[in-house]
Amino acid sequence: MRSSLFYSELRPVQTQDNIEDDEKINYISNPYESKIMAPLYERPDFLYTELFNKIAKTKQISHVKKALDVGCGTGISTRALKQTIADEVVGVDISQPMLDTAISQFKPDPGIKYLKAAAETLPFTNESFDLISICVAPHWVDQAKFLQESARVLKDNGQLIIGHYGFTGIETPEFAHWKENVFFKHYPYIPAKRSYNKFQDKITEFPVADELKYIERFELTIGEFANLLMSMGGVVEKIEKNNLQPEKTKDWLIEELKPFFAGKEKVTFRMDMSAWLLQRIPRLELLHSSSRKEAEPQTPFKMSRL
Repeated sequence: MRSSLFYSELRPVQTQDNIEDDEKINYISNPYESKIMAPLYERPDFLYTELFNKIAKTKQISHVKKALDVGCGTGISTRALKQTIADEVVGVDISQPMLDTAISQFKPDPGIKYLKAAAETLPFTNESFDLISICVAPHWVDQAKFLQESARVLKDNGQLIIGHYGFTGIETPEFAHWKENVFFKHYPYIPAKRSYNKFQDKITEFPVADELKYIERFELTIGEFANLLMSMGGVVEKIEKNNLQPEKTKDWLIEELKPFFAGKEKVTFRMDMSAWLLQRIPRLELLHSSSRKEAEPQTPFKMSRL
């Protein structure tokens, strides 16, 4: 029998074909829907595991029963969420190739399920989840609709984790120059259609706004470094538009990276990590607030200090 958790037959998956023109901006030029992105997508698993562990430790979050991972991609963040915070996790993504990779290339876990769905139209009943995570994806979705949907499917006092990171790379002036003047010129950065900074501004309108920030450093071989760069949107878009062979692109990257290794097996790579944690205000509390006709409109979330 189909679980009552899902009701996708009543709420169609949002795709390019069934969204209004003014909403298509969310899906245009999103390289993570590319058919060739999934097999190239490689990010260190421990980035998300460490992020969720730090949040759990800092906020003393107890283990939850059901969690939802939005924009799960190949399941890197989904598996990390299952390992650290949740007993059961559902990962959703708009890209079928990403989901196919998550299912086919990793060991099955009975506590993890994957479903094709958009962040703006989550195919779940009200109050289905104890926790929702969205990592490095808010700038690809309609943020207001995503927050509304998150509030709907979260249980009272449920929590929403918004994770993000910035790519620094090797911490030398030479690498910074190469990244800006060679890599990004060869593979231009694809700007998202929604501003992550504006999303932050929207979040900070809530009371007690704060952000968890820390620096993650880890070692990569030259092949691992090239794989990480290959997963970036500008690289994927150029490969796809010009019908290039991914292997030749990787070979070019390895040749370009060799001077930064100088014979070393591994180099230290830097990522700047950040996270927000929002809590779903109980529905009864919102109802009481509304009945008092407060001057300011109520949001279903309140910000927790990290």
